[in-house]
Amino acid sequence: MLNYLTLALVTALAYFIGQQFPLIGSSLSAILIGAIVAHSPLHTQLHLPQFKKISSTLLKYGIIVLGLTLSFATFSGIGVRSLLVTLPVIVGSFLTAIGVGRLLQVKMNGRLLVGVGTAICGGSAIAAAAPVIEAEEDEIAFAIATIFLFNMMALVVFPVVGAWLGYDDLAFGVFAGSAINDTSSVVAAGFAFSEQAGEIATVVKLVRTLMIVPACLALIGYRYYHLRQEGNPITLRQVRNIVPQFVIWFILAVIVATFVPIPTALTYLLKQIARILMTMALAAVGLSMNFKQLRTAGLPAILLGGITWLAVILVSIVLIAIFFQ
Repeated sequence: MLNYLTLALVTALAYFIGQQFPLIGSSLSAILIGAIVAHSPLHTQLHLPQFKKISSTLLKYGIIVLGLTLSFATFSGIGVRSLLVTLPVIVGSFLTAIGVGRLLQVKMNGRLLVGVGTAICGGSAIAAAAPVIEAEEDEIAFAIATIFLFNMMALVVFPVVGAWLGYDDLAFGVFAGSAINDTSSVVAAGFAFSEQAGEIATVVKLVRTLMIVPACLALIGYRYYHLRQEGNPITLRQVRNIVPQFVIWFILAVIVATFVPIPTALTYLLKQIARILMTMALAAVGLSMNFKQLRTAGLPAILLGGITWLAVILVSIVLIAIFFQ
C-alpha cells in the first residue's frame, strides 16, 4: 500500500512541476523525484523491486492512450513536405547513435533509446521504445536526462542559428519541428521566432511524432534479427514475444484516431491521461533506480546525445537549404 501511495505522491508532484514549468517537463521531474525518494531513508519501508513491474505496465498503457491522440490526417500540406527533412533526420539520428555509441562503449539499448529520443519526440518515443527492447531503468533515465539537457540548449541555440542562417518563418518552422526533440521545446522555440513559425513547427513536430509507429516496428525487426544472428530457432512463442501486444494496440489506436472523429475536448482529456500514465511510469522508474549505475554510464551517454543531436541539426540545415529555401 505504501508503494502505491508513494508513487501517487511522486507522480502528482512531478505532474504539477510539468504543468507549471513545461520546459522542465513532468518526465524528468518524475525520474528525479523518484530517484531521490528511492535513496532517502524512506526506501527501507518500500518494496523497490515492485516498481519495475509497475513502470513497464503503466508505460504500455500510456502509449496506447497516446495513440488515440495521434492521427495520420496530420499528413497534409506542410506535413507531407516536411517528410523530406524529417525522414532523413530520423535515419541519420539512428545511424549516428548506433555508430558513435559503439565507439563510446554505450550499451546497445542506450544507443537505441538516445537515437529514438533524438530522432522522434524525446521522452514519449523513449517511453514507447523501452518496453520493446526491454531497456533497463538506468538506460531509460539516462536517455531522458540526455534529451532534456539538449532541449534546454535548443531554446537558446535555435533562434540564434535560424537568424544567422537567414531563415524565414517556413524554414525556421521546419528546422525547429524536425531537429528539436521535445514538443514543448519545439513550440517554445517556434513561437519565439514568430507566430507562423510556431504553427509550422507544431505541425512538423506532430508528423514527426507519428514516426513512433514505424520506429517501434523497426525495433521489433531488430530484435527478430538479433535472435536469428544468435543461431536460435525462432518459435511462434518467440515471435509473439518480439511483437509486444501494446505496440499492436498502439497502432490500432492511431488507426481509430485517423478514421473515427474524436471531439477536441476528448482528445485533450486523452492526452492528459496519457501524460499522467507515463509520468507515473517514469516515477516508478526513478523509484527503482540505482545511483551507482547512473554514475557508471553518465558521461558517455551525454556525449552520445550531444553528437547525435549535432548530426540531426546539420542534416536538417542541409535539407532545408535544398527543399525550403
